[in-house]
Amino acid sequence: MIHVIKDKSIIPAGLKTDKCKELLADVCKKPDDHKFNGYYYGHETVRESLRKIYDRKCAYCEADPLATSLSRFFHKISV
Repeated sequence: MIHVIKDKSIIPAGLKTDKCKELLADVCKKPDDHKFNGYYYGHETVRESLRKIYDRKCAYCEADPLATSLSRFFHKISV
């Protein structure tokens, strides 16, 4: 398992916009009514931060996405 060190004081620029902050506040008020917004979650600054945190590996399976045939892959996670 990857040892992960997260510095929560470093926030990617993609999550610092006024619109994103507004959406995050709305999610906190109405968590059951949350609509996924790929623009913010997939913003390049967010993706680069995740690459650094997880040493360029998948957070779930630790595969190197650059070594696989697909640069993006998805996992279905039951909660």
